[in-house]
Amino acid sequence: MFFKSLHWVFTSLKIITLLIGITILALAAQWNNVYAQSDSISPTPVLINSDNSHMGGSVLYENGILGVAITYPIGYEVLEDQYLSSEYGFIIVDSQRNPILDVSWLHQATLQKQDRLMDTAVEEATGIDVIKSPITFGAYQGSMLAPMPGVVANTLVYISANGRLYTFRYYEATLDELGHSLLESVDFYPSHQSLESLHLLDSDDVLHALPDSQDASDNPNVQEVLEAAAAQIPLEPGATTIEVIEGIPDDSSLEDQSSANELSMPDAGIGPLAVASGCVAWSGSVRTQWTLTANDDGSYDGYSWAGPSFYGEGSHVDCNSNTNYNDYYALDHQLEEWNLVNAPRSGTVIMAGWAKNGWCTLGRTVIIDHGTNHWSVSAHLRSISSSITIGSTVTTGTLIGFAGGSGCDQDNYWGVHLHESITYQAILSTSNGVPVGIYGGSSVRPSGYKYVRGRGGVYRAADLYRGQLMSY
Repeated sequence: MFFKSLHWVFTSLKIITLLIGITILALAAQWNNVYAQSDSISPTPVLINSDNSHMGGSVLYENGILGVAITYPIGYEVLEDQYLSSEYGFIIVDSQRNPILDVSWLHQATLQKQDRLMDTAVEEATGIDVIKSPITFGAYQGSMLAPMPGVVANTLVYISANGRLYTFRYYEATLDELGHSLLESVDFYPSHQSLESLHLLDSDDVLHALPDSQDASDNPNVQEVLEAAAAQIPLEPGATTIEVIEGIPDDSSLEDQSSANELSMPDAGIGPLAVASGCVAWSGSVRTQWTLTANDDGSYDGYSWAGPSFYGEGSHVDCNSNTNYNDYYALDHQLEEWNLVNAPRSGTVIMAGWAKNGWCTLGRTVIIDHGTNHWSVSAHLRSISSSITIGSTVTTGTLIGFAGGSGCDQDNYWGVHLHESITYQAILSTSNGVPVGIYGGSSVRPSGYKYVRGRGGVYRAADLYRGQLMSY
């Protein structure tokens, strides 16, 4: 009886051990599945319960190429790089596409270069007191730089894991509760998919991209784009050096209305706008950015609706911050993809490429030095004209690129529009000697801007208000 009982005990233990082993294997398989990505680089984010009340509900995202997993709040979105540069990664944005956290793998850098890269980043932040400090989140230790310049001041974290060097750029001047929550949720694991398997085009190779001629039937702008690019000639000048009152006949040429300058300006509905505190005014004139067929609906040739953001709205909020891209008086012009964009004024090109680092949301960008410390910024371009490079001399109306919605190594980060601003005494930021954005100085309200209120009138920008049809 004793031996039978003993046998039963041993048999039970074997069964229990077997069950435990099966359970462990199942759990291991499940765990591996969490970090085992398919051939797709865009796994469906997994909704999970959050232990952090600050986040509310959270979403788990993992990228098998980077070997990174992160948890972010519900309502945010992950956008992966469409093109490849010296970095590859993704950016977490809010519902308005404002950047929250950029995660990048510096795939061309070695771990030994971390200190030098950080020192260079500090050196290139001219006029900013950048503080370098250690940071620990979870089981990982890194180094933090703050504040860093950009469209907005931001915090940059360098960290090495699994033999790779990563950066985390949080779009606040300091790490707040959300920033800490995001970093604390980060985990690293061995990558199981190669970067080469994505077959991404190099961002430099698409800087001057042109549409496929086969798209001409679907997009009436394409043929114009191809012809303009082939000719590399400036747009024919528009009528923007005169002020015209309402009531000009539809078939009248604005160029023939020079006498209109002697007429009084009609009331635009609001009085002249005072220059916002910290911003500056400019009496210089600039030219229209649009072709004669931009947004052509048969009645408003060459004009564009303003928006989505107006003065002091959205990201257009800074006048004279020493760390930010000051674009309080920037204007967003709703154009159609591939509409031609032209130099607003004569000058010299000082940047023609992808905005990077804290400016990545600007996408393909052209910055022109117009003299007297005034620079114009044309951003979110679908393509930059192949004739436009650093050092190029442009005249008013020179073709500089084509309208799009680019940002952060993607073509469709934003809806199609032209973001345009003028700054005074700004600083050109470089990364390893290559211009990537501007900061400091002051946002300029150019008093010479023109816009159209209806089909028959041109007014000063001082009278500009939301929803007007505009032409500089």
